[in-house]
Amino acid sequence: EKEMIVRVPEKAFMQELVMTVSAGLNDVIKVNGEAVESGSSIKVDCSFPIDIIVTDEIAKTSASYVVKVGKILSLKMTKLADYAEDGCSNTDYPTMAVSPSDGLPYIAYSRKRIDPKDSYAQVSVVKWNGSSFEPVGPLGFTGSGSDKAANKPVMAFDKNGTPCVAFIDGKNNTSAALMKFDSGTWSYVGETATGIKLSSSYEAGIVFDPTNNTPYIFAQGAGSGKTDPIYRTMHVDF
Repeated sequence: EKEMIVRVPEKAFMQELVMTVSAGLNDVIKVNGEAVESGSSIKVDCSFPIDIIVTDEIAKTSASYVVKVGKILSLKMTKLADYAEDGCSNTDYPTMAVSPSDGLPYIAYSRKRIDPKDSYAQVSVVKWNGSSFEPVGPLGFTGSGSDKAANKPVMAFDKNGTPCVAFIDGKNNTSAALMKFDSGTWSYVGETATGIKLSSSYEAGIVFDPTNNTPYIFAQGAGSGKTDPIYRTMHVDF
C-alpha cells in the first residue's frame, strides 16, 4: 500500500525500532532520504512517518511509500444499538453530533413513511438516552410527506447546547435552512428562502461562531444549471 500503519505495543510506541527492507532486482531503496541495501536492517525513529522510495534503475521509475507506527489499540468499538423509525420505507443520510451538555449522541436523518405514503422525505432527529434512541420532538418535523423534500440534514449544537439541524429545504426554493429545538418544538431560525437555488445533491455544512453564537450555513449552488454563474459555487448564509 502507498500508506501503511504498523501497530506495536504501547511500550514500543514512539521508540527507535529496527526495520528490515528488501526489494526486487535492479531496485534501489531509500529510507528517509538515505540509500539502503536490499535485505538490510536499519534503525528508524518511529516518532515520525517513515518515507520509502523505491527506484527501478533500468526503467528509471520510482514509487513512494509511507510507514506510520501506531499503538496497538487498548480500546475497541462495541455495538451500541440498532435504530429504525417504525413505518418508514427508507431512511437516508444519517448524521451524528454529540451533545456538549451530556455527551450523548444525536442523529438526524431523512425518511419517508409507508402509510400514509410520503411523496418526499422529511427530517427526523433521535437521541440516545443511555439505553435506547428516542425521538427529539415530532418525527418528520420539517413538513408533511407532501411538502417538497428536506434534503441531507446536518446535525449540530450551538454554544448553549441547543440541538440544531441544517438542511436543503425543498419547499423553500431549495435553499439552506436551519431549525433549532427549543421548549419541545422545532422552529426555523431566520429566513429560509435566500433566493438562491442550492444543490440538493450535496449536504450543507454548519458552524457556530463561539463568541456570539451566530450560525453560518454553507452549501453548493445549483442555479438553473451548468451555465448559471452560481452553479457549483459555495454560498454562505448567517
